[in-house]
Amino acid sequence: MLPDLDTLRQQLMLPQLVNGGLETLLNHLIQRTEYCEPYLRKLQEKVLAVHFEHLNQQIYLMFSAQRVDLLHQYEGSTDCAIRIS
Repeated sequence: MLPDLDTLRQQLMLPQLVNGGLETLLNHLIQRTEYCEPYLRKLQEKVLAVHFEHLNQQIYLMFSAQRVDLLHQYEGSTDCAIRIS
């Protein structure tokens, strides 16, 4: 039996929804933090890969001067990688 199209669509959208929520929360916290701009400037154009071994998921944090972007896929090379078990 094939899965229902609506169920499949919801399952595919859930990771994007979680990713968007985490990115929004992270950037909101960054904006509320005093003196974070010098640190973000040092990290500008750097990419951090975070691998969650228990979930078998990987995310990439791409830093800019004012914000952080969360990505599920990244084609380039990373500057640092972290494994969380």
